[in-house]
Amino acid sequence: MYVLLYSLLFAVAIILQLTLIPLFSIKNITPDLVFIVVLAIVFKHGRFWGLISGFVAGVVLDFFGTGFVGVSSLGNILAVFFAGYWINEQFERRFLLLLLFLFITTLIHNLTYFPIVSIGSSIGFWPLFFRSVIPHSMYTLVFMAVIYLAIPSAFNKSRLA
Repeated sequence: MYVLLYSLLFAVAIILQLTLIPLFSIKNITPDLVFIVVLAIVFKHGRFWGLISGFVAGVVLDFFGTGFVGVSSLGNILAVFFAGYWINEQFERRFLLLLLFLFITTLIHNLTYFPIVSIGSSIGFWPLFFRSVIPHSMYTLVFMAVIYLAIPSAFNKSRLA
């Protein structure tokens, strides 16, 4: 049941990521909707299902989007592995701490993704870090916070899992 539901959710997230989300770009900085869905799965079902969903969603997104197949998967897997250590924390009353951990997790994802995608370009690490990694991480964090405030159950641990 969950597999079909999350497959549909990822299909919608990937379609939105490739079609609608670019309309929200600010100087080519866009949030990563697929990664937000991966983190929601980590929160609800744990690290194991997050790793599987992050890998599959990353491969599918790369196949249809970037051309570097596997780069999003690698970023998703490393970030989910980190997030798996703190998903059992109680963040209901510590929203700022939750945002800090989500930012670090998103930073890990983007620190993996952007340097690999930029191989062969003339941009150095620090310009890439300040022009791509930090802005993408912040924008994704803003989207995550809005989704968390609008649908708090998206990031709450499932009682059925």
